[in-house]
Amino acid sequence: MSSLKCPRCKKEINENDIFCMSCGMPMKEEIKVKTKENEKEGKIETETYEKTANQPSKDKNNIPNISTKKTKFLVPIVILSIISICLAAALIYFIFFKKEDCPVCEECKEPEIQIIEKEPTFQYINFHGYRFSIPLDWNFEGDTEEYRFTNQDENIYVLISDLSTVSYSTFISDSYQKVYVDTLQTSYDISITTSEKKEKDNISYYMMEGSYNSYNYIIIATENDNGIFLTEAQFEDNSVFTTKKEEVIDFALSYAKNDKI
Repeated sequence: MSSLKCPRCKKEINENDIFCMSCGMPMKEEIKVKTKENEKEGKIETETYEKTANQPSKDKNNIPNISTKKTKFLVPIVILSIISICLAAALIYFIFFKKEDCPVCEECKEPEIQIIEKEPTFQYINFHGYRFSIPLDWNFEGDTEEYRFTNQDENIYVLISDLSTVSYSTFISDSYQKVYVDTLQTSYDISITTSEKKEKDNISYYMMEGSYNSYNYIIIATENDNGIFLTEAQFEDNSVFTTKKEEVIDFALSYAKNDKI
């Protein structure tokens, strides 16, 4: 009688075993080891496992199966893909979503305009370190360079900007005014009819009056430490021009009556 042994652990196996019950090695016809008990022959006939271990297995149609080799290469590729996706996600997060306080990033800065306090008829706002007073029914929005206001009836629209590129004396000079008025006419269709230096409550300002789309339009220039504040107002209802014009002038000059922030 002859017996079969596992080529790995040399334990006896049955002929119909799919794998070795001792070490778990898969059993195939071409790698089973048959041991002859006949001492006369004096040798053991074996087929080495190494001959078949490195060869592709075959399917039922006797076609070599290379899925094992593919799997060996597929695993590291999948791992590298997962690592790449994680690195890309981290990079996107730090570029687009991660925000740290910094002196440069505009998004990190506090809003330039904010309500400081309110009184029965006025509210005070901070604009570039200056304290302006506006009527309670004015709403505002803006960015770091200019701010837009409108009243509750939405019949006036006010814009204030901080120009540090020109001084007050330069702005009101004849040469500068000629170029400025021509630019308003050609580029913005704003027609200026009168320009003059004025004073109210001992505060000097430069007033320009005209029209835009047949509506009254005024521009007020006032001096600050770095240049000028330019306040512009468009009146959508000409019937309120006289009264609302004084309201806009009071707003434009209010910073000079209040302490700096």
